[in-house]
Amino acid sequence: MFSAGNSTTANDVLGLAYKDKLWISQMNAIYGNHQLCTECSRVTLKTSGNFFVVAEGGGGGALNANRTSASVWTTFRIVHIAPTGTTPTLWAGVQAPNGQWVVAENGGGGTVNANRDRLGSWSTFRFQTKISTGATTFQTIGTNQFLVAPNGGGGTVRANSAAASTWETFTLTNL
Repeated sequence: MFSAGNSTTANDVLGLAYKDKLWISQMNAIYGNHQLCTECSRVTLKTSGNFFVVAEGGGGGALNANRTSASVWTTFRIVHIAPTGTTPTLWAGVQAPNGQWVVAENGGGGTVNANRDRLGSWSTFRFQTKISTGATTFQTIGTNQFLVAPNGGGGTVRANSAAASTWETFTLTNL
């Protein structure tokens, strides 16, 4: 019998996948098609090197961490979501200014863009903030890779880090 590595059997894994698929469909009915959410947090994301994360063009392209000041393109919406049938982990979708969703291409391991019209497993992240430092991490749900601004910023945002350290943390400022 297949195991998910956490004493979850194959039937449980398939059941959770089905529940997550239903949940993603429900979230798309609410937040899909570029509909900007009204019950979410508007924030800027700042790297450990004091660069702002930006959705180039307001969305539709790459996610970079190379701005020295906040602007319209550095404003995101964090949509807190909790899929049914799972542990109480905070999950989040991140919306660019144009309403498209931030996505870890192929579920993680490389490029991060802000070009999806609907939520999916590649555009849903485990969202965790350390109360003591205020540092937030975003972890892909498919490959468990963390979003990272290599060298603290200055270039592209990637989803290819196996552990959360300084470059994988972001400071969120509510607007």
